[in-house]
Amino acid sequence: GLDTYRDAFYLSVETQMTIGYGVPDPNFGECWEAAIPIVVQTVVGLMLDATVIGVVFQKLANANARANTMIFSDAALLEVENSCTYLRFRVADMSFRPLSQATMQVYCVQHHRDTSQPRGIRVELAAMQLEEPDTDIHNGIIFLGLPAMVSHKIDYSSPLAPDVPSTVTGSPTPAEVKTYLGQSPYLEVLVLLSGTEESTGAVVEARHSYTLDDIFWNRTYGTCVSINGQGFHCVDFHAIHHTYALATQDPSGLGLHSVAHGVSHTFPAIVHDNALDSEDD
Repeated sequence: GLDTYRDAFYLSVETQMTIGYGVPDPNFGECWEAAIPIVVQTVVGLMLDATVIGVVFQKLANANARANTMIFSDAALLEVENSCTYLRFRVADMSFRPLSQATMQVYCVQHHRDTSQPRGIRVELAAMQLEEPDTDIHNGIIFLGLPAMVSHKIDYSSPLAPDVPSTVTGSPTPAEVKTYLGQSPYLEVLVLLSGTEESTGAVVEARHSYTLDDIFWNRTYGTCVSINGQGFHCVDFHAIHHTYALATQDPSGLGLHSVAHGVSHTFPAIVHDNALDSEDD
């Protein structure tokens, strides 16, 4: 039985830490000095366990390292389609296990000349509506198992379009967009891509930005996906950054206007000859 408070304290510590039951006298011969090293050892042991577990978990669930597997094309392109101008760039996940529920937000930071401000510059931050991925059809979710093309249509509601009265609708001409961007003191497109890592449940966020020096006209992206002889899709992550002038020929031989856009997320791919032979068999 328990005769003193000291005996009850020993029993409590030994039960909690599962120690001391194997000794001849769990009360340490009525010696109170033993309580000090037992408590100190218990607290130190708990702290060491928490530290080691925290370090290991932080290493496994390092969101910064996982974010480095998300790559964005080095350049963003301004492409003209049906007399409308589109800002497009590529994004891909190099991990064999893509992020789940990946979403993207794009913002535009630009400076406007405004004499009413102390230094004559007004800073504006505006969200950019994406045409792809379509927030209505796909709920803004991006499938990153293959490279994705992100597209923003430059209409009069876009921060990349010249200022017009609110009653004006439609889209500016490519020449008007080019003139407006050329006269802009400063413009930067910020891209935020976030998703959940399935193995750890950690939220991963990757960031990238495009300035006016990174945005080009009269160019298009080359092919970065191929299909091998076993029918597997192979992604060349270096080719994600490759762009070609519209006056040149894509080395893939697929043509410069073979990039399809829309809700189908289609894009050109190189099919090896042995892959075609296997399909015929």
